Amino acid sequence: MSQQPPFQLDLWSLGGAPLGTIESAPGEQQRIHAWTTHLRVRSDVVGFVSPTLSDDDEYTGFVPPAFEDDGIAVLVQLRDQQDLGGATIGLHHARLEVPELDALRSAVTSTPWASLPKPRGGDFNAQHFTLRYGCGNLLIERGFNARSENFISAIAPLWRVLERTAGRCMKGRTGTLTPSIECVVDEHDPIRCKFRVTLRNQGIGAIVITDPRVPSGTAMPRFAVEVGERTVADEWVGPFEWASLAIPALPEEAPTSRVLVPRQRIQWEVPWRASKPGNYEVRMRWHDYGGPLEPVANQIPFMPVPRKGRAFIGTGPYPVRGTCSAQLRFTIAEPSA
Repeated sequence: MSQQPPFQLDLWSLGGAPLGTIESAPGEQQRIHAWTTHLRVRSDVVGFVSPTLSDDDEYTGFVPPAFEDDGIAVLVQLRDQQDLGGATIGLHHARLEVPELDALRSAVTSTPWASLPKPRGGDFNAQHFTLRYGCGNLLIERGFNARSENFISAIAPLWRVLERTAGRCMKGRTGTLTPSIECVVDEHDPIRCKFRVTLRNQGIGAIVITDPRVPSGTAMPRFAVEVGERTVADEWVGPFEWASLAIPALPEEAPTSRVLVPRQRIQWEVPWRASKPGNYEVRMRWHDYGGPLEPVANQIPFMPVPRKGRAFIGTGPYPVRGTCSAQLRFTIAEPSA
């Protein structure tokens, strides 16, 4: 068993428009921006998280492994940094074994914090990072811009460990939302088609969101499907005009919150008729930074591993916030003679 005192590390990445402050965990406040990512590592929290199993899952003989000295890393992402279509958002985690925890601790403590250069340069439109590390009586906190190359170069060994830790988290989908879209052309009338739009939980635990059909009360709907004609052949040019398509309405007595267990999805088929043959693009977007309007039973905090006390990860539905999108280009062919 490790004789080192436990440590906690946080790395926040904020960019884009500020969207307010929320209670991310009991007693913790979190600033939310359009692009928000939060990596947290605690060496004193067991990193094993049991998957949520439904009644028809085969789990006979499953025995949870026993870990004594491992820790946990969790990563919450509200929006893909590159706005890639089909990118997953939500909660990710990784179990960190003792060598990984020691490597992270060593990378922090071996950094010459007192002699580091003051961050220079920067870009107003780039992400802003805040790094905080606490272990016993030691507390380190620094802020810097993603374009402050002199500072990032000076902490290069630590930065590589942080990137590796975040990458490990991204492989462990805990409670996530993934968008996808496909076009199904009517074989009897090729100018007609339907778009199959899907939001799927690909994590090992349940999630909760406000039903996308609930009105947002703002100019930005929770869920939108748009289609437009591509009139320019260049790959980097999309439609200049978009037409919004209606999705099915929410039934009057339907709950406003939707819980998705692992592998479960929300899916609609949206019909559309092209005005003429041509090249088109369809896109879908889910947008909800507010979180569930009505919390559900056992809903866990936005940051399910608080600074102190037990972790909530794996004990209930995770409230996904943020935005994700998917798009698809397709061709409506000329009718055959």
